[in-house]
Amino acid sequence: MYLRPTAQQTRVLVEESNVTPVWLLPFWRLVKGTAKGDYAAAFRALPDHLPSGVRAPTAPECALVLLDHGLE
Repeated sequence: MYLRPTAQQTRVLVEESNVTPVWLLPFWRLVKGTAKGDYAAAFRALPDHLPSGVRAPTAPECALVLLDHGLE
């Protein structure tokens, strides 16, 4: 059975940095563009819009970074 990580567990996974994650700009462009404000649709489409070699975030990582950047 898969249990989703807690916010505290996810916080450990998200690197503490003042640098914005590489995936955030493509994600936000998807939200504002083709996903038309649908965060779930943007999240599903994100892997196809990332530069080669960039790992897509997990859903908890994505949520935490969005909150950290005030994009909720």
